[in-house]
Amino acid sequence: MFLNQVGSTSSTFIPKSRVNSPPPNSVVEPKKSNRFELGVPAVKRIHQKSNLKYQTNEQDVDNEKTTENISNIHRNSINNLELDDDYDNGRTYELPKFGGYSSNDKKIFNHHDKSNIFETAPFNVVEFAKGNGGLKNAINSSLEDGIVKDYVWLGTIGIPTDELPNNTKTKITNKLRNDYHSESVLPSDFTFQGHYKSFCKQILWPTFHYQIPDNPNSKAFEEHSWEHYRNLNQEFADKIVEIYKDGDIIWVHDYHLLLVPEMVRSKLPNAKIGFFLHVSFPSSEVFRCFAQRENLLKGLLGANSVSFQTDEYARHFLQTCNKLLLADITDNELRYKGQTVKVASSPVGIDANKLIKQQHSELVKNWRHLIRERWPNKQLVVARDKFDRIRGVKQKLLAYEGFLKKNPKFIESAVLIQVCLRSSATDPVLETEIMSIVDRINSLSPNISNTQPVVFLHQDIDFAQYLALISEADLFVVSSMREGMNLTCHEFIVATNEKKSPLILSEFTGSADVFTKGAILINPWDIKQVSESYEIAFNLTQTEKEQNWKNLYNVVMKQDCDYWVESSLKFIEDSWRSQQEKKNYHNLDVEKFISSYKDSQNRLIILNLAVIPTERILQILTELSFNNDVYMLSTFKRIDLERLYRRVPRLGLIAENGGFIKLKNGGPWLSISNKNNDDWIETTSKVANSFAERLPGSYVEIGECTLKFHTEQVEDQERKSSSIGDLIFHVNNSDSNIHATLINNTVIVQESDLTLKAVKLLINYITKTGKINDANLITPASPTSPISGNEQMEFLPKKLDFLTIAGNSSLLIIEPVLEYANELKNVDHVFTIAFGGDVSNAKEHVEGLNELFTVLNSAAS
Repeated sequence: MFLNQVGSTSSTFIPKSRVNSPPPNSVVEPKKSNRFELGVPAVKRIHQKSNLKYQTNEQDVDNEKTTENISNIHRNSINNLELDDDYDNGRTYELPKFGGYSSNDKKIFNHHDKSNIFETAPFNVVEFAKGNGGLKNAINSSLEDGIVKDYVWLGTIGIPTDELPNNTKTKITNKLRNDYHSESVLPSDFTFQGHYKSFCKQILWPTFHYQIPDNPNSKAFEEHSWEHYRNLNQEFADKIVEIYKDGDIIWVHDYHLLLVPEMVRSKLPNAKIGFFLHVSFPSSEVFRCFAQRENLLKGLLGANSVSFQTDEYARHFLQTCNKLLLADITDNELRYKGQTVKVASSPVGIDANKLIKQQHSELVKNWRHLIRERWPNKQLVVARDKFDRIRGVKQKLLAYEGFLKKNPKFIESAVLIQVCLRSSATDPVLETEIMSIVDRINSLSPNISNTQPVVFLHQDIDFAQYLALISEADLFVVSSMREGMNLTCHEFIVATNEKKSPLILSEFTGSADVFTKGAILINPWDIKQVSESYEIAFNLTQTEKEQNWKNLYNVVMKQDCDYWVESSLKFIEDSWRSQQEKKNYHNLDVEKFISSYKDSQNRLIILNLAVIPTERILQILTELSFNNDVYMLSTFKRIDLERLYRRVPRLGLIAENGGFIKLKNGGPWLSISNKNNDDWIETTSKVANSFAERLPGSYVEIGECTLKFHTEQVEDQERKSSSIGDLIFHVNNSDSNIHATLINNTVIVQESDLTLKAVKLLINYITKTGKINDANLITPASPTSPISGNEQMEFLPKKLDFLTIAGNSSLLIIEPVLEYANELKNVDHVFTIAFGGDVSNAKEHVEGLNELFTVLNSAAS
């Protein structure tokens, strides 16, 4: 199994350092620090989620801390690439403690000597704490529990590599491959910078979180970051193809690698490829703002399955593909140019049992004791976020300020401890605003000797302290404006197993989708509501706390990381197998078909055609219908269908994709559509006509139970695609009982499952004894008179021993019928036949109409 993610960096290629006082030793003893950029550090170049660190023998000079735990490439990092103190003619250099300038006239190495340093410097591999912790922990847990047995991580090593000699790169990649199940992609520094810092962090990340960039003059655009993004994705795809073995599952993760599935699919058409997006997926109105929107979507459609954290994100993805690519969609899959992609939600979980073990360690117990000593008899409100606008830290503090003003008794009895992880992208305006709010809140306390109401830590703390802190918390608050899945919620729920403290949770996080029962959900934009939620949380009875916690804890334990990995891999396997079955249909065995035809007595043949019949087709149908039940399924109206096939009197007709059935031998028309729910035609026709008025060459055709928006004569292809997408999007999201699909430049709107309902009724009518007299389902009709009344249809029972359904592939119309026919067990001979090149549920294939009718003619002769 491959697990693919891109490495990331939080610094530029020559990163700036910060001059700081020593970081506080613990959350118990926070110390203020002056934060301002000074200059270029002498040696150290450390990168966010980097697996490689360079450091001198004297002082490890830290640069900007991590921003997003997006990707963990290897689970490990390479550390301690040391330089000799007596390098460069024996001169030594004193690096400024905690960052700062080094003398420009005492460079540790010049350009000529770089290769020698990196060629001989030793390195070690150590455990790496940063990266996508949720993914890393999930894979580690699944390995321990035997869910995953063989695996390979694939990613970048996350540091500048241009200066490394080739033999050093080889040593590093070999070490990672041989000892750590890790394959490496080594893009150029320029490509990596443009990919991660520019396109991912300045374009993809904010837009996925509804923060659309509005600065077209930024470096993200100037440096053509899209080209870098595409190039790095191609390097990943090439590496996958290089190391791939038959049977491997390729599991691609997150927005850094959206193009990889399609790139790999072009080289490995039969590979098992799954994609999981860890962040939120925006609505189609936001996603359409991407200049490369079609390319991004098409990249994902190379996967067999695409999974998201919540049903909402999955629905947004389906709707976006439906609107922008005009893909056919259902609730859990889409079809685009013959490719079927399964779509699902699968929320990430945590390793709860491991967390419980850590909670009982002596180190965590000691920290808990220190925290209780530091804040005795205080109610602790805890929050831990990355420092950016999307996390809603400002809104959280404003709401807490309002809560304290309204409830002054909590000024001295409660403490909000806000831990903020540093971000690579500095936001001095936000920092000023937040610190101003913190100072304002702390000034509410009349007792300067008492603990301040807010403790603000602009840095991360080690995990043992963090675990102790949430174990002692009386309330945990998550106020993100948008977030894929906030696993700190899960950690808090497990950690508060003794106190069973409440959780305040933003409804705009993926976690809110799984914690609907038990959490206090908030809208972070509504400051007043958030403020009131503090009051609600503090006033909960112990019984209410315990019941809420029990609901939350059950979800965490049921949907843990093992469940996520196992269900995700199964979904990829099942999706691949389903698509292989559709792809691996065989050319029709003509001899078997004819033999089965001859051996049977009661035959039903349903043909799905959307063309005007030729003389040859009419002749074959005439002969075929003499001793068989033959039905023509079409999008045509009743009157048009009767006119086209009037020369075949024994032929049964199914008009408007199943809306009406005319029994063979000139029987009455029967209405299948639900006449109690046909108001949609009037409302949808108004919308469709409004599109037609703005799109020259288009027109609307209104049937009795279907509506068609024709665009065959439209010349403006760009406006045509946009109008079709908008209409389909509107229809499919306005009424769950109807569905719009695009067939041959025509948008067809009809009741959901109408065709399948008609075919099922027809088969039941032919094979079962009884009467069909449901007035809501069957009423007599004629092409020229309105539908009215009710008629009881008598019929003779007979066993159906031969069934053939043939037609073009359509996710809405014929595909559900083919799938239904394949599952029939009481019919001796079933043939589902597709003509054309699309993937289909059909088991057999013919090249086209001519071949199909040649086979039918041979059987009937």
